[in-house]
Amino acid sequence: MVGARVGDFYTDSQGRVRPITKKTGALVAGAALVGTVALGTGGGAVGGAAVSEGLSAAAEARVTAARNTAARGQRGQTWKRLRVKQARNKFRPQRHLNCVRNSHGEVRTFFVLTPCRFLDRALTVLIDLEGNTFVLSVYWVRMRNAAAAREFQELDDTFGTGNVNPVAGGLLGLVGVRFTGRYYDSRMRGPLVVVAEAEPVTGAPSGETLESVVQAVTYLPPP
Repeated sequence: MVGARVGDFYTDSQGRVRPITKKTGALVAGAALVGTVALGTGGGAVGGAAVSEGLSAAAEARVTAARNTAARGQRGQTWKRLRVKQARNKFRPQRHLNCVRNSHGEVRTFFVLTPCRFLDRALTVLIDLEGNTFVLSVYWVRMRNAAAAREFQELDDTFGTGNVNPVAGGLLGLVGVRFTGRYYDSRMRGPLVVVAEAEPVTGAPSGETLESVVQAVTYLPPP
């Protein structure tokens, strides 16, 4: 679960120190559903989600159950266990063989020196029980070996080092949300690293919901 915050940072469930302010170099990926949300000038949708101080016992149980279904590639059951559902768009990952062209900052430089084998990216909008919406970005990076994967994960987890670019939101009818790194999680398994980020779009989805989703979906296998 997310640990106690100290200043502008908090400690996540794996002991990593993460920012609760905007991530340096974050790209505009897409945001508000067309015609439904006014966009702020500082990044993120108007309203926004509350910062989660930690997951409740009930949320922890939902995450555990959702990880089990995610690991089996059962996205529908994973959303159900997390008490969210997909909006009208589909979760359709895109495969790329060039990570350099699809990243920025120090992460991009890393891929220049240490090429990946492939990159899959997906973007979707989810709806919670109250009708609040948020955008979820997931990407899978397969490196040549576990050592390179660990280097990538450690770099990507570090505040201010850039990121893999999220899928453009235009195909989902989205324009203008900024991924800040506030709701972020990563998981490494051998040469594969899975990263998930979430940001609110409409209403005020809880921090616990967004944190639960990113913790669970890192268990999804690559497409």
